[in-house]
Amino acid sequence: LSQGTLLQHRVVPSSSFVGAMPLPDGTNGEKEDPQPSLEWKSKDDLKDVVLYQGLLSPPCVKIRCHLIHNGVALTTKPASAGKPIKPGASYKKVPVLTVGNRTVNDSYVIVKHLVPIASGQPLNEEWEQKITYKLQPSIELECFGNVRDLSKFACAMGFPKCIVCCIAPTMSKKLPVNFRKTYPDLPASVDIGKEFHTAMGSSKFFGGEQPGPVDISYYGTCLTFMYLKLECGHNHIEGAGLKDWWQRMEAVIPTDKIFPPKK
Repeated sequence: LSQGTLLQHRVVPSSSFVGAMPLPDGTNGEKEDPQPSLEWKSKDDLKDVVLYQGLLSPPCVKIRCHLIHNGVALTTKPASAGKPIKPGASYKKVPVLTVGNRTVNDSYVIVKHLVPIASGQPLNEEWEQKITYKLQPSIELECFGNVRDLSKFACAMGFPKCIVCCIAPTMSKKLPVNFRKTYPDLPASVDIGKEFHTAMGSSKFFGGEQPGPVDISYYGTCLTFMYLKLECGHNHIEGAGLKDWWQRMEAVIPTDKIFPPKK
């Protein structure tokens, strides 16, 4: 039970990877645009879509929400932490999206190129970066610093309960230290939530009368924590004053569209 196995999607700070070269297999690294440029002109170009994912990984859930809400047919395939999606592939995190013969790595880069085509709406780069590089690691930090949340999350990931009970108290102290090394100035998630609430104003959604791409990214990033009924998710939504917005989002994108039925 480690940060690596729990968070195979681990995002990097937004200041990293500027000017980085493509990976050895020619696909994009984190924060890189794919080369050569993607030739997606309309939703009709989004054929043979496969999402390699972790079912509970917040950025994977975010991508699923965008694809499903916008009516893009997709196949999902499980991907293991620390392993490429196929022999010879260089990228070892999730999500990875393949469309036809093109591969796109990194949730932010996927959203950047997918959202305008799938939704027909422009990318709000400021808020997508806040959601990816501030909200996501902040709420994860709060999750893994709470021994009850960490235990629930680890068990949902498939770790044996007897092992989780033994090591969760220690890991709930160790994991936040690793987060803070990567994100020394990370704000509390509720502060980001309050900023989101203020930006919405009196509208039903950030996007106005209907949810826009920012609503979907925010909802998808938080959905795992609410789906698992974790304290960090509840505290975030309640503390930021987003309960009504959350209920409206659930009505538009029901949980059972994103997660398989519980057994």
